[in-house]
Amino acid sequence: ASLIFRTGRNGSTALDWYDAADPRPDYYRSLPSYAYMEDSDYNRQNEEKAAWATFCWTERGEEFNKYQHLDWDRLYNVNYMAGGRSKYAVEERHIDQNDLNLAVNAKWNMDNHITLRGGFNGKINRTEYYKVIDDLLGGEYFLNVDSFAERDFAANQGKLQNDLDYYLAHGEAEKITKGGKYGYDYLAQVRKANVWTSGTAKFDALTVSAALSAGIESFWREGLVRKGLFAGLDENGKEIVDPTSGKVLTSYDSNGNVITSKGKSAVSTFGTGSAKVMASYDIPGGHRFSASAGYFLDAPKFSQSFISARTRNSLLEGLTNVKTLSSEASYQYFNNGVNVKVTGYYTVINDMSKVMSFYDDSQNSFTNFAMTGINQRHAGIEIGAKIPTPISGLSVSAVATFGEHIYVGTPHMVQTVDNSSQIVREGDVPYWSSQPVFEIAGYAADGTPIYNQDAEGNFVEIGRTKHYVPSSPQLAAELALNYNVNYWFFEFNAQYFDRSYLDMNPLYRTDFACAGGDGIMTPDEITYMASQEKFAPAFLLNCSIGKSWYIKRQYQIGFSFEAKNLLNNTGVRTGGYEATRLISSYGKDRYYRFDSKYFYMPGANYMLNIYFRF
Repeated sequence: ASLIFRTGRNGSTALDWYDAADPRPDYYRSLPSYAYMEDSDYNRQNEEKAAWATFCWTERGEEFNKYQHLDWDRLYNVNYMAGGRSKYAVEERHIDQNDLNLAVNAKWNMDNHITLRGGFNGKINRTEYYKVIDDLLGGEYFLNVDSFAERDFAANQGKLQNDLDYYLAHGEAEKITKGGKYGYDYLAQVRKANVWTSGTAKFDALTVSAALSAGIESFWREGLVRKGLFAGLDENGKEIVDPTSGKVLTSYDSNGNVITSKGKSAVSTFGTGSAKVMASYDIPGGHRFSASAGYFLDAPKFSQSFISARTRNSLLEGLTNVKTLSSEASYQYFNNGVNVKVTGYYTVINDMSKVMSFYDDSQNSFTNFAMTGINQRHAGIEIGAKIPTPISGLSVSAVATFGEHIYVGTPHMVQTVDNSSQIVREGDVPYWSSQPVFEIAGYAADGTPIYNQDAEGNFVEIGRTKHYVPSSPQLAAELALNYNVNYWFFEFNAQYFDRSYLDMNPLYRTDFACAGGDGIMTPDEITYMASQEKFAPAFLLNCSIGKSWYIKRQYQIGFSFEAKNLLNNTGVRTGGYEATRLISSYGKDRYYRFDSKYFYMPGANYMLNIYFRF
């Protein structure tokens, strides 16, 4: 048995601002595309401003740093001119965990062939999410109010408060100094318990094993501050009233239930479990066949179960267990230094949820977008081989993987205004897992496609284009030379990646976004808005070399040198995500996307490691 307690503090910094312009250099209004787009329907035709923005972004020199990086001098100056109140500050977002784990297990060898195991696992997790002021950037304090709430409730000061109790006690918003908590502060309380058993039987070349588990998982949110937007009730169960304006601060959801931010939320409890089987068979001469299958029933994640965990205790409706069916089969050959393995896999994951928050231009408000019923299917094959050459110490290795990781089914979505929890949209996300391919009848004189329609006037679909899970390249291969002799090692490899896709924004896959301002969907609008971007393939060369020496058989000294991306390919996209904003066309009849954000692989880089072991 073991009992383990883990605790820690984990923080990361970011910029925060209030009643001030967005200071980020890649803010969309500072980019060339905001001033000019070739298509006049975007209503962006200021070529002079776009040329200036391009010049500022592409030139090098100290005078351009303020355009390409944060202009810290300006931030300090704005705060200085604000008379003590920081309009810009550096926040530190904390995720501080306390974790208690209990594990009890037992083993029983029935005979020389069969081994049984069993046990119990329990976990208590208490994670506090909050943020503090890390740097006031020359100011004296930062006001603890919600800048998004001010847009809708400027005349109701109580609604603006991130800490309503402080406001009710002191008659003003809290002034936060360095190190003070502000914004949000809540606990994620998670409890888990499960029992498990497994058995393994070995009979010469055959090995068979099976495992079962069953458990329960509960979680809830516990707010440590009362937010003005979702004040709840007072200690006597009565509505809370702003003493300054006389307005009621207590709010209710669409079912008439009080929306709370302080105290405990409802407790969500889910049964969990799993069943797994595995078998392998060895054939003389270095052959091994193996297969496994499993079914897993998991609770949804805390982070994807609340509509807006930072602001209130409201849970997603329709939460259910995440269900995973997984199977795998492989063949391996290992003999005389040759090692070859081929693996095929198939996995289906159903009923996942996803919550995201973003500013919706159509609502002129910050919103929460909750999606349930997300399903994925993963299938593919992996091949790996390592083969020695006639040259001593030199071997060739190769790895290749080809998969299809796609979304399936149609999720359900609910979009709410963050300031009020008002539902503004609810329905399916029809183009999340795929999009229709429409039949083209011909082309107009300007090259615009003309689409076939059926007798009822509907555009004719001839197929669907799949949408892919953007986790990693779905086609990858590596060929490498490895040399090891007399404590020297050297490796040179070539890598190829393809079929990587951009992370999708579900708003773009709704009928609302595809229809645009006029409410009419056309094949061109659906294809443009719902399509998923595929990254260009990438080719890389890498190498490494190293050597170690032993001193009196007690000490070891050595070095390793690794160089990556020898071709200095700086255009390799490793990931990214679509924006969540919408652009109305010049005629207000359709929407366009905002520009996506991308992550890029570093260019040529190297690392030298020198070590001494004793």
